[in-house]
Amino acid sequence: MKHLLMISTVLLLLSPTAVFASSSFVIESNEAQLDVGIQVRGDTQITINEDGHIVLMTDAGQMVRQDGPFHGSADDILAGQISSADTTMENGLLGSLLELAEVSGKSEEYIGSVRGAVQEEADRSESISSTVSNYCMTEGELPVFYTSSAPAVDQPLIVRRRNRPIQLLRTTWSAGENTLTWPADWPPAEEGHYIWSLGSSNTVAVYLISMVEHPDNALAKAALQYDLGCEVQARSLFQSALNKVQTN
Repeated sequence: MKHLLMISTVLLLLSPTAVFASSSFVIESNEAQLDVGIQVRGDTQITINEDGHIVLMTDAGQMVRQDGPFHGSADDILAGQISSADTTMENGLLGSLLELAEVSGKSEEYIGSVRGAVQEEADRSESISSTVSNYCMTEGELPVFYTSSAPAVDQPLIVRRRNRPIQLLRTTWSAGENTLTWPADWPPAEEGHYIWSLGSSNTVAVYLISMVEHPDNALAKAALQYDLGCEVQARSLFQSALNKVQTN
């Protein structure tokens, strides 16, 4: 994490244009000599083993993957792949994205109460999981509940909102389905604490968070979700973006 602190210091002292005029960041590294989070200049030499790869990202959130074997500069990887038209990502989100890239590449042990326990499947970033404690939603969005084990038979879904009086919502979760969209006849989802349970399973607490900002860039959105404590969603969205990176 030390190198992330160094990056954050640079971001505070210099303007985005000056810092990133000819630099990029490593956000995924496998069998390559540069670690995730490292800032590289255009002339930085990069060596990748035969079975390895590296993903570089500009300050605007543009990403390029280079598979090994490879030995050359960062410019060699980015040449012809990056457009200068995109807007530089806001400094705070960029720093959060680099931290997200680092923690997403590691298996971590969580102690006590945590923001999110297990990374979801890449296509479940908009779902409330049985392992998530914070869920970020945009205004007017219908949350989607998700379970990794589809019930064999129809099961009751009970959702309680911790207010006064306690709001109790009920519906039926269909057999064989992994997801269930917030029913249209339920009161709109609001920011706050909810507790939900499926069938006889244990109850799960979730805190719904309304996102005031709505970045168009998927990586910026992942960074914002991470800052708001929705780590499961952030990791899932980040991994989904990585899976779509163009290979050089």
